[in-house]
Amino acid sequence: MTTWISTHGIGAIKDSTSSFSITADKGSALVKPTSPNELSGWIHFTIPSPPVNNPNLKVVAVDFSSQSANVDAVAIYLANLVKFKEEGLQKGQSFSLTINSAQATYQGKGISVSVLVQFDSVASNLRFHILAVTLCRADIKARHIVKNVEKVDPSGRRSIAILTKPDLIAEYASKKEIVDLVNQEEPFLECFIVRNRKECDPTSDLAQRNYVERVFFNESPWDQLDKARVGIGSIRSRLQKLLIGHTEQYFFEVNEEVTAAIAKNKRFLKLLGEPRVDTDKQRTYLVRAAIQFSDIVRHALDMKNNEHPVLSQNSRLQLAANLQENNEAFTKMLFMRGHHYKFKGEDDTNNFQVSPMYQGYLCRATYQYPELQGLLHEPFHCLGPSKGDLIDYIQQIYSPSARDELDVFGNPILPIVFREQSEKWNKITLTYLSNVIYIIHEFIYTAMKIASPDGVVRRRFQKFLSNDLLDYYRRAMKHTEFLLQIECKGKVATSNPHFSELLASNREKRLKHTILEDNKDTSTSTKQRNHATVETDAKTAITGVALPSTEHIYGDVHDIIKTYYEIARARFLDGIDQQAVTHFLLDGEQSVFQLFTPERVLSMTNEEVESIAKESPASTKAREEWKQEIKSLKKALEVLRT
Repeated sequence: MTTWISTHGIGAIKDSTSSFSITADKGSALVKPTSPNELSGWIHFTIPSPPVNNPNLKVVAVDFSSQSANVDAVAIYLANLVKFKEEGLQKGQSFSLTINSAQATYQGKGISVSVLVQFDSVASNLRFHILAVTLCRADIKARHIVKNVEKVDPSGRRSIAILTKPDLIAEYASKKEIVDLVNQEEPFLECFIVRNRKECDPTSDLAQRNYVERVFFNESPWDQLDKARVGIGSIRSRLQKLLIGHTEQYFFEVNEEVTAAIAKNKRFLKLLGEPRVDTDKQRTYLVRAAIQFSDIVRHALDMKNNEHPVLSQNSRLQLAANLQENNEAFTKMLFMRGHHYKFKGEDDTNNFQVSPMYQGYLCRATYQYPELQGLLHEPFHCLGPSKGDLIDYIQQIYSPSARDELDVFGNPILPIVFREQSEKWNKITLTYLSNVIYIIHEFIYTAMKIASPDGVVRRRFQKFLSNDLLDYYRRAMKHTEFLLQIECKGKVATSNPHFSELLASNREKRLKHTILEDNKDTSTSTKQRNHATVETDAKTAITGVALPSTEHIYGDVHDIIKTYYEIARARFLDGIDQQAVTHFLLDGEQSVFQLFTPERVLSMTNEEVESIAKESPASTKAREEWKQEIKSLKKALEVLRT
């Protein structure tokens, strides 16, 4: 039932600035203009105060009839403040306007409604019958909370509505409206009603409150309420039924979630390990971590184990694959761009694509691991052979006589040219080894996170190992520099039994290339004949007994340098791989992976063990919290299964 507060049209009051005439006629107020220059003005009405328990204004209604006149604006004043105003209405007959309840809330200082009237001429008139305001009754269907419930619970099965303070409702019709609302047979939102304890009664206990509530709801019209929806007891009973119903509905999902939560917390406890209250417990924890770390290392060094459950989850743990890819990039770099001068017959290598892995590591290494700063070398962008042809360089620095005998390793030109040709090996190799160290260092830190999930212990142990680890890296780097010194600046010599065969092969290839180059300008028929005789001509040139010309001597020097360069390069690559990387870093008795083994942990002093593995207060607290949560979840699981 809607509650109106209204005033009769006869109560119209003209504004002090208006010259309108207002007369009472046939139970209404007849308003007329008196001057053609004043056809617009305000008319005011006073409205009775609303009930204290219902202060919000909902609708303003203007009931009138007119002749060549209209209502152009309506304003509502609470005390002397405008709380609502609508303009530009141009209404020629009765109408109503909805008020936002947040705008107009009565606070006990009077209500007035002002209406702006607009006449067309002096002959026009307007007759006010009634002006009224409706109150915002507790209509649960119109409240925003119900709209929110409809969004999250469209069926209304998981929600109930609770109406409070019914003792503040004075009108019988309003009480009956609430009774009908609660007693609905199939409402969207099931309604319950309770009587709250009054502010003036703060000392009564629960029994007294319940007694007063029962007495209140036995009075008319509250005695017509469905007893199953009245009072605190009814609400408690209904909530219990709702909880049981929804628990049964989602039983399997809840059961799975609780079981999963228990398993998750148990995994955390397992990773944290047993309480480390003394040195023996602490050493045992470190030994177990070292065993797991060694197991990860063993699998990571085997290319066949990339599908291992632990390794497949993190590419940083795929050590063998990462090292192999880096080694292949290094080998290709050294073969394709490791020399300054182009050998005769060599293809252009400037289009060779450098592997992003080869140069990508060092860009982020020292940012992630500051301890490596000063140890690793800068990335080296290596171009292909850029100083021209080797044979041209030989001609610039060597002037032999046509009758000189060519001594393979006694000729002073060989070490000069070789050192110039292999100058780039230094930066390429040191960059490669820096990449290797970074890959291994990143692997160690990642594997230790798995082996020792306690971050405090892990950081302590990493700090404990840091100096030894960096020393091992420096030792590998120093040995690499030693190999570079021997190969690039040491004596040019080899005992390779295949040197002569390789030299003859390189000489034959050069001569073939030279003959083919000479035939480029000949006719097609001549080309075909020359191609067929290239191999014969090359062999004849090799086995000829005539004294060599200067050009042939230059060619032979080129072939000797190329042959020795290839042998030295292969020897150097094997040395770097077997000694600097494999022995000093991976598999040797003093490799980096020997720093964190069960044997190393067992050899540590009690003081060292305690300084690393002593349990932190945070770990102790976390263990107790996980244990308590597991205990609570198990109790919940028992309840679900009963």
